[in-house]
Amino acid sequence: MSWSTDYAFEIVRFWAGYTDDEVEGVYKNVNTGKTITKNSTYWPFYPGKPNGGSTENCAVVNVPREAWNDIKCSMKLTGFCRLPIRKRFLMRGERH
Repeated sequence: MSWSTDYAFEIVRFWAGYTDDEVEGVYKNVNTGKTITKNSTYWPFYPGKPNGGSTENCAVVNVPREAWNDIKCSMKLTGFCRLPIRKRFLMRGERH
């Protein structure tokens, strides 16, 4: 089992943070500006995707397929983020 299926529980799709609304077929990360295309060494879409043309410009991670898909940007989905690892943390609760 992969990380995504171990921890996603019943959430099936997450917004990946990439969109091709500026240039069709060039998916740009909305935070970093990093782009990926079919010619990139990393192409996370499953075969036949993206296929939405100018109507589906947002990329989502499809957990069961472990690949990306394109959808309409007006759809509301859960996002995910990368958090830095903290060197110290506080556990709360009762000591036994």
